[in-house]
Amino acid sequence: MKIALLTGFLTALGLVISSIKEKGQQALGLAPGGFDVSSGINKGKVDSLKYYSSLLNSERKALIYTPPGYSPAHTYPVLYLLHGIGGDEYSWFIDGQAHMILDNLIHQGEAEPMIVIFPNGRAMKDDRPLGNLFSTEKLASFEQFEEDLLGSLLPAVEAAYSVCTDSGSRALAGASMGAGQVLNIGMAHPDVFAWLGAFSPAPNTKSPEELVHLAARQQQMQDLLWISSGLEDRLLPIAESRHEYFEELDLAHEYHLSEGGHNYELWKNDLYWFAKKIFKPI
Repeated sequence: MKIALLTGFLTALGLVISSIKEKGQQALGLAPGGFDVSSGINKGKVDSLKYYSSLLNSERKALIYTPPGYSPAHTYPVLYLLHGIGGDEYSWFIDGQAHMILDNLIHQGEAEPMIVIFPNGRAMKDDRPLGNLFSTEKLASFEQFEEDLLGSLLPAVEAAYSVCTDSGSRALAGASMGAGQVLNIGMAHPDVFAWLGAFSPAPNTKSPEELVHLAARQQQMQDLLWISSGLEDRLLPIAESRHEYFEELDLAHEYHLSEGGHNYELWKNDLYWFAKKIFKPI
């Protein structure tokens, strides 16, 4: 479909498209030293969360981070943080030190106190990252996670913890395969997630045309649509092509490139900068 026709299609559907404040890519700096290291400050708590999956008719498990000083007397925004194809619910905790990054940012007043959910994005009964990770069944389980997330995990979190339930208080971010899930799920549901962070999206990411078509069915857009990648990442063309298509349509988003490859060293840096932005006025 030609750009002029597509733009008209989006406008007709009432999609809110605003010009990008700064066109083109933006270099992402390095987080300060010690940003991912535990120090002598008040720390949040990481627990296991069990929930019933109506999709799988079985119990599933996620990890949950509650910020320092968490109290049921207050309500908190929630970040759902997704792993890559070889990961599970422990990946951002063990490899990404996400809890330490958030502890430090919250202590410094750089990020809003938030709850973080670390799900297993492989929606199947045996969701361990074992065997052929690229099997048809395992790849399909990442796509099926959308139903598990929206239909079971979100309600379970909101029933068990003191969280805000509006879209402006929910963020969805992830790395690699998880970044593909972020774009595929998030762009179709701006009424659920107002903040999206796709770090080094993988080949499971829908085409830019499909993503825009998903977004066009809605009457709103995210407060923040973030795409980032490493300059040495062999999957860089996936991020680049989405950015270029969105830019051509003046679809508001941020695109960040930084030195590095396809790994948690890069994604920790992405999380640091992304977490500083979310749940704040644009």
